[in-house]
Amino acid sequence: MTEDKTAAPPEVRPGVSAIIPCFRSQASIGRALASIAAQTLRPHEIVVVDDGSPEPLSLADTINGVPVHLIRHAVNAGAGAARNTGARNARFGLLAFLDADDAWAPQKLAQQLAAWSAQEPENLAPRASATGFALTKGVGANRRTRRLLPSAAETPEAFTRGCWFCPGSTLMIGRAEFLALGGFDERLRRLEDYDFFLRFGFAGGRLDVVAEVLADIHVERHGRALANVASGEIIRQKFLAASKSLDPGLRHTILAYLMLENAANARRNGAWIEFAGYIARSWLAVPRLRLHLGRFWTEG
Repeated sequence: MTEDKTAAPPEVRPGVSAIIPCFRSQASIGRALASIAAQTLRPHEIVVVDDGSPEPLSLADTINGVPVHLIRHAVNAGAGAARNTGARNARFGLLAFLDADDAWAPQKLAQQLAAWSAQEPENLAPRASATGFALTKGVGANRRTRRLLPSAAETPEAFTRGCWFCPGSTLMIGRAEFLALGGFDERLRRLEDYDFFLRFGFAGGRLDVVAEVLADIHVERHGRALANVASGEIIRQKFLAASKSLDPGLRHTILAYLMLENAANARRNGAWIEFAGYIARSWLAVPRLRLHLGRFWTEG
């Protein structure tokens, strides 16, 4: 089906909707779906958004008893837009995101839901949950895996330092809270998670973490540098140029992080003079003794 943005929103009930954005993922999505089907506590539905793949995806209507709803974008709009489509069409109150080339451990949802239920909200501010993850980069002889337990966060400053908790495949968040914050900015082809959690943090949001490695994340390629730089400029305009009242310390940390992202792209392209310039700008914005802007992980 193709999403109709004019249609009435679905009736939302208590439960979990698993949201999978995909693009050209025919070869990998089976592993993601199998990991959902193998959950000790399965979600109430799976919403798959095919983001304009040249060869349309075809899926069964149910997987191990879980209904599957397949939505197709007519043209590729980016992962953020696909996740937004999944959230708008979700029929249950909690969203659990999973990228099509990743997988969950069998107990992921059960442990995350138990922790979510045990943490009563202290106020009306938004809250989210993440888990530990095994991060694999590269292929063949260059393949490396680290087991990472991300840090929790509950201050705006923490979210300005980066997006360290792999929200594409570990994030659980209330559907109403996600949509109330505007979802992902669909102009962004990269850094859409960083942008969202800046808004989440400025709204008083709190990130809880289940300190268990419950997701397998695979990174085999990087996004296009131009998309990253363009997205960074949009974020800079939103939070630095347009928000004159923003605390100077937060402004400097956002700039430092965006310059780190630009430096990473310059390094991938072998543009070493640009790389040095971006690194210098990042360090000038936030002087420090390490590359990262915080201590984000412990080894699991």
